[in-house]
Amino acid sequence: MRHHTRVKDLSLTGTRLGNYSIEGLLGQGGMGRVYRALQHGPGGFTRPVAIKVLRDPGQQLIKDADETMAREARTVARLQHRNIVQVLDYVCEQGIDMLVLELVDGVTLKTLLRASSASGTPRRATPIRSSS
Repeated sequence: MRHHTRVKDLSLTGTRLGNYSIEGLLGQGGMGRVYRALQHGPGGFTRPVAIKVLRDPGQQLIKDADETMAREARTVARLQHRNIVQVLDYVCEQGIDMLVLELVDGVTLKTLLRASSASGTPRRATPIRSSS
């Protein structure tokens, strides 16, 4: 088992983890937090990304949380759909597992659903079909 840094005790904003500069917290849920970050590459290459980290690695909030996140990375990486963000990388930097995702600017799903509910206009989900 890897040694993990406890994310809840550490503000990642303003830190550099490997090729990623953490710019700020986008949101959080029961299992993890999502940060806006900048990916740095050779020759001055940079691009904005989203990075998901376990909320509290080292304390197992759910059994085998590390493996759950790795499984999420493998599963989402196989999906190709315009409404699903792409997995760009899955790395461990300074003891922190990071799922690096395509950053999509816009409103959150929560905001969209609230607006839809307030207007009385229900939104339809787009069906996702397997390509296999």
